Amino acid sequence: MFARRAHLYIGLFLLPWVFLYGATGAMLNHSGLFPEATMQTVDANELTDSGWANFPNQSELAEQVIDAMRRASPESTIVLVPDHAPEFTNELGFQWQEGETRHTVHLNPVDKSAWVATFPQNREPLEPVLKEINRVELTPNPMAIATQTVPTVVDAAGMQPADKLEPLGNARSISVGDTGRIG
Repeated sequence: MFARRAHLYIGLFLLPWVFLYGATGAMLNHSGLFPEATMQTVDANELTDSGWANFPNQSELAEQVIDAMRRASPESTIVLVPDHAPEFTNELGFQWQEGETRHTVHLNPVDKSAWVATFPQNREPLEPVLKEINRVELTPNPMAIATQTVPTVVDAAGMQPADKLEPLGNARSISVGDTGRIG
């Protein structure tokens, strides 16, 4: 009897935090749910001439990364984890500033879609988290393909970047676990 009542009241006490956690998590992980920006989607048919269709799939990219890491560190044993298929977890993003307005281009490597977001106010640039990670070169270079696609996306959205485009957020790096395995 006491355990039921304690469970009931503790659950009622914690319920607002559950809602708060859910709402803030949705705001941080799904920018389209609570847009602070104007968003424009770009039809995939408009990207066919940009090279975006040549962007490697998850498995090809994972094999290229593993091969590059093996060449960079031949004394290490680096393997792709067989029980977890490679997958893209984020979009590739680029940004440019136009006065007080910030524009971002988002490229989805899974479905080859793209969209542009326009933020009306200036925000502080994001600082890289892992500055000490070395660069891995891949052929074909996925970032070069994405960079070639951005002008087509921006043009299809009816915009023209005023300044130099730069990668957005963590689009510059690929995460590798502590064990040296990519999975």
